[in-house]
Amino acid sequence: MITLAWIRFEWDLASISTGGVRAPSPFVIGRAEGNDLDTVRKVATNAFGMDTGWSDIQKAFAATIAKSVGTGFSKDPPDCVIVRHGRRIIAASVVNSGPGAENHLTTGPCVLHEYRGRGIGTLLLEASLSSLRSAGLQNAYGLTRDKTVAARFLYPKFGGFRGHWAPDFEVAQKLAA
Repeated sequence: MITLAWIRFEWDLASISTGGVRAPSPFVIGRAEGNDLDTVRKVATNAFGMDTGWSDIQKAFAATIAKSVGTGFSKDPPDCVIVRHGRRIIAASVVNSGPGAENHLTTGPCVLHEYRGRGIGTLLLEASLSSLRSAGLQNAYGLTRDKTVAARFLYPKFGGFRGHWAPDFEVAQKLAA
């Protein structure tokens, strides 16, 4: 059986701005619309597939990613922040603004591979946390695996506090079968 090390980050949203997150030109940040569902699903799947921290469970976890994106789009407007380059969606973050959620950063910031290294993930994390604060949350939580790009470089930003976590879902059981 593969042992997964899950990490849960927590942010005190009082330290996060409630608006005014601006993307550098030529990028535009905003809320997703209902017709963006398929594109956001592809962006999220691509981002997880390109992160070596997820490669060992990518196939087993793909259904969880697709379901998470669908859940975010079940609201009107969707609980999703996106970054566009022209008309193309190049990054997305599906959030869960429910106060009792175990994971408010449902997908976390997902950036297409060719756009990484430009600060877009940081921008998207800030906008996601800001949207959660605007929704009335005092704290936000984000789940990831240890040794992922998010755990090492992204989630510690904006005062993210790292702790271990045992999620309800267990991908390792599927892999062992």
